Amino acid sequence: WHFFQGLKVPVHCVALCHHKSFCEKRVMGRSDHPGGVQGDKGVKLMRTMASLAPPDPVTEGFDLVSCCYDDAMADEVSAAYAGL
Repeated sequence: WHFFQGLKVPVHCVALCHHKSFCEKRVMGRSDHPGGVQGDKGVKLMRTMASLAPPDPVTEGFDLVSCCYDDAMADEVSAAYAGL
């Protein structure tokens, strides 16, 4: 986002903040994922990545941060940006 600060344009962030149990269920249900993030191996990777993530989305430097806690919220934010 540092690049955009020099352009003096608003910088928005859409953060996917799904709960860990939701992500685990989604990863377990995958098959033929291009990156192989599926099944028990995928859940292990997802847990590792989740442990490295900050507890809340980083807001510094953004003009707007939209946190999506489920698919419905993500769809709503996506639709809003698609309408611009």
